[in-house]
Amino acid sequence: MAKFMLMFVALIGEVKLIGANESFYRNYTIMTSSPLSEMLTYVRYKVCMTSPPRDVTPEVSTKNASLPHTFTVAVLEVLKPGVILRIKRDDTKAGWSDVEVVVTLLLMNTNSCDDEYEAGSREDGVYQIKVNDNSVIVYCDMATPNGGWTVFQRRVSSAVDFYRPWADYENGFGNINNDYWMGLKYLHELTKNGNHRLRVDMTMCNRSKAFAEFSNFAVGGADTNYTLTLDGHETFSTAGDSFTHHNGMQFSTYERDNDIHDSKNCAAAFKGGWWFVYCMSANLNGLFSPCAIGGKYIHWKALDTTSLGSLSWLEIKFKSN
Repeated sequence: MAKFMLMFVALIGEVKLIGANESFYRNYTIMTSSPLSEMLTYVRYKVCMTSPPRDVTPEVSTKNASLPHTFTVAVLEVLKPGVILRIKRDDTKAGWSDVEVVVTLLLMNTNSCDDEYEAGSREDGVYQIKVNDNSVIVYCDMATPNGGWTVFQRRVSSAVDFYRPWADYENGFGNINNDYWMGLKYLHELTKNGNHRLRVDMTMCNRSKAFAEFSNFAVGGADTNYTLTLDGHETFSTAGDSFTHHNGMQFSTYERDNDIHDSKNCAAAFKGGWWFVYCMSANLNGLFSPCAIGGKYIHWKALDTTSLGSLSWLEIKFKSN
């Protein structure tokens, strides 16, 4: 039977914030002289956690790079104040005499912007969340009413071209702090479970602002060509409803035409990937040119943008109901 030693260690290091106060890297140095090839060690977070983190990913190395020791590390128990690890030396020489070990922890406590908001985060910005065991960077809008909105599209300038192929729309593109598209595969993963609502915030050519909210939103998987589910237009919206018309449609790009128009490739005609019908009442990935006239520009029919001029700012976001 293997023998282990439970060690309570002193910790030093700096915190590198990634998301909210509960998602960060921290390096710890462990001074040990255990004669065993394996040990159990308790590492305290040294931050105030409102609950145990959902996921802890540890890495172990020697502080002295000239000592080529390698390690296998496993998480035995995740607690609110700290984590218990089993660390094993992989090199043939047993024992820990005079070995200085650095443990790096990545703590993940959030699966969505909603989680960040519930954990107390109130600043808009970039956060790191957990999606299917992968770390994903998202932009969270904490200021819009009810907080915890995940932004999946933003148009603020013509710096990023939205007339792009399928692979780009599937994987995402742009600058997460400016012109940005999250990626259809992430939209699917983040909306496939539970109930979500959608919000579109818009600034018109004349600089007036409007918004539309919908109580039911989801995006299907790749096998459905990322079919849109959208209904439940809220009567308190100020922009009217130009989006429910697209409910049930597959996503289209200029080289992958999934619309139901008999003779026209809507994505090619209106210069952007979208859930086109035959063709659209909203074209929010069209060309960016504020106040320009025409359906190929950012268009929302209920705001009469084909006559009054295309939108000058736009953000689309979702959150749990």
